[in-house]
Amino acid sequence: MRLILSYILYFIGDIISRTLMFWGYGFKFYNKIMLWSVDLDQEGKIWKHVKPKKQGKRKMLKKILEFIDGVFEEEKEQPVLGTLYKIKGEVLPFRYIRFTNEVYSNKPVYHFKHHQLKQYKFNDLSKVERKANKEEVRIYNLIKDHVNEVAENNN
Repeated sequence: MRLILSYILYFIGDIISRTLMFWGYGFKFYNKIMLWSVDLDQEGKIWKHVKPKKQGKRKMLKKILEFIDGVFEEEKEQPVLGTLYKIKGEVLPFRYIRFTNEVYSNKPVYHFKHHQLKQYKFNDLSKVERKANKEEVRIYNLIKDHVNEVAENNN
């Protein structure tokens, strides 16, 4: 039913465009009829490109604000060598030990290490949450002594 009504409105709009608009009249009426025809043709059989549904003002405003936030998003502060940082998904902090560039792509590589136990290499700082707090630094230093003892015993 909608498709038939859409076709009838399209036909009426076409007649208006060939008659009244030829003499400079009926543009508003033509415009309204054609927009109704597009709205009724949800499957795109009469109109090749169906007009997308209008978004609410809040959704549009939300998208605009997200875009602006993305443009003005501040880059993370570069890590300081030798400083402990909390990494997402890890309980203990890791020490930032070195910065290098990848050979072929020249992308930055940030190296983090937790004693001799575990190392991470990141191309961006999105996995780094923050600097380690005092309690995390204290625990890191306590573990450091134990790890050094174990490393000496194994050698």
